Amino acid sequence: MLQMVNHALAKSLMFFATGNLLLRFRTRAMADVGGLVRTMPATAVLAILGGLAIAGAPPFSLFVSEFSIIAGAARSNQIIAAAIAALLLVIAFIAIVAPFNRMSFSAPKAVDGVATEINPVVLVPGYLSLAAVIVFGVWIPGPLHDLLAGAAHLVAP
Repeated sequence: MLQMVNHALAKSLMFFATGNLLLRFRTRAMADVGGLVRTMPATAVLAILGGLAIAGAPPFSLFVSEFSIIAGAARSNQIIAAAIAALLLVIAFIAIVAPFNRMSFSAPKAVDGVATEINPVVLVPGYLSLAAVIVFGVWIPGPLHDLLAGAAHLVAP
């Protein structure tokens, strides 16, 4: 259950960040996006940290839930399953982070007639999602923990 909540938070963060990129670059093609750090620094923070969060890097919330799944498999003597899951997570991490690295640190792409940074108001939801992803990576409030534990018990008694 924690994995589902964390994934929903990280995914919404990525939707906010990529929505800003769509407003600026007018394309959905990752190859047509570049130079975020120089041209859109506030959105670049969302994209870089969001990419790391969705890839499961520490200290973000998905790392906590993915590590818990692997640790649980290891504790129940499912070593091969834990090793396969860890290997797949490493592969997924590389596959997710590499394009965001290129988009963020490559040479800026020319975009005609579009402002460099978008309206700061549209950054607020992304930064709120980022805050939640970071906070849940280091601390899970007691009521949320109890709610998730109850939901997990309902699903798998």
